[in-house]
Amino acid sequence: VERLRREYAKWGDLVSTQVDEASPLSLGGPGETCLSSHDWRGDVPECAWSQGDIRAGKRCNSYIEVKVERDGDYRFELRRWPRAAGHALCSGITGTDIEWRKGDVDPTHHHYYEGGVALPVAQAKLRIGETERTAALSSSQVAAEFTIPLRAGNTRLQTWLTGADGLSLGAYYVYCSRVS
Repeated sequence: VERLRREYAKWGDLVSTQVDEASPLSLGGPGETCLSSHDWRGDVPECAWSQGDIRAGKRCNSYIEVKVERDGDYRFELRRWPRAAGHALCSGITGTDIEWRKGDVDPTHHHYYEGGVALPVAQAKLRIGETERTAALSSSQVAAEFTIPLRAGNTRLQTWLTGADGLSLGAYYVYCSRVS
């Protein structure tokens, strides 16, 4: 245990010196890239860091540093829920949508596994570099999709889901792939 603590401390010292440096995430490599609110940078102390925050519809946002690997057309899919969940952007969740046993989880953490507030999402916006796209959304849509031509290089990506009652938050999940 002591050896592991020393190694962990060494690792902590190493990464803490780089915490303010840009660390772009790759777009356009083989396959698809899934970005999430965990990848947000900037001043986001009250961000959606857990599934409990996402189920609560926490209103927060920031940008993601990305590196576009190659020129081409890129498809972006903005979602509130992970793709595997299949829920619409506006949907809430009654009860639970996954298998879990309450007896295995501390009661103060049950919110990670059940429920989810509905949100009045009506519009999606994506900005990558100097390019911006917006789209009106229907209440049944599971994602907002944009295809954007991009040049290789480092840039920033930011998304917004907006709607009634002043709703504004970042898309918690963004799936990206190079299509041509």
